[in-house]
Amino acid sequence: MSGRKKGGSASPPPMPPETVQEQMLNADMIRRLEEISAFNRQRNLDNAVRLAQMAARHQGPLVDHFAELGRRFAELSRGGPPKPQLRVIKGGEA
Repeated sequence: MSGRKKGGSASPPPMPPETVQEQMLNADMIRRLEEISAFNRQRNLDNAVRLAQMAARHQGPLVDHFAELGRRFAELSRGGPPKPQLRVIKGGEA
């Protein structure tokens, strides 16, 4: 048998204690990341509300997107072959 422990590798050595300057720098970076995160959450919420309001008025990119999906995949929801959109006429007939 080898002298190796079962179940994986050894744990890394402990980190040296941070200096006061490193602690302040880390606290500042954490604060900045929290501000950026809060800004992005608010921006995403504002965009979602704006899109929902536009969709409620039957306008905007969500309405366009779902209308296109409806055009593309309507035949799948009907359960049968797609119905022809145009009536085919033989040459010269009306």
